[in-house]
Amino acid sequence: MIAWRAALYLVMGALPLAAQEADCTVPMTQLDLNFCAAQEWGSADAELDAANRSAITFLKGVDAEIPVGKRGGEVALRVAQRAWITYRDRACEAEGFLYQGGSIRPMIVSRAR
Repeated sequence: MIAWRAALYLVMGALPLAAQEADCTVPMTQLDLNFCAAQEWGSADAELDAANRSAITFLKGVDAEIPVGKRGGEVALRVAQRAWITYRDRACEAEGFLYQGGSIRPMIVSRAR
């Protein structure tokens, strides 16, 4: 019973630390590394989204200037983007299986993306 309580107190004491944001300039723990990798992925994904929006806007302009029957650049790019994102996510998950059960897995999956 005492060991169970000690474990509970340790977990409860660690919760505030886990909820805090890590200093990604000098990550100190695996939890920090995982958090920072997820933040980096989020930033890169936002940049990718902006580039994709720009490309879609460009192709809308191209499509507007060609005959209706020959348009399709915007649709083709959207289909390709969706297929690539599905591939990216599945490939990263597959790479993560090498680290199944390990605390490093979230970082590996985030960095593979």
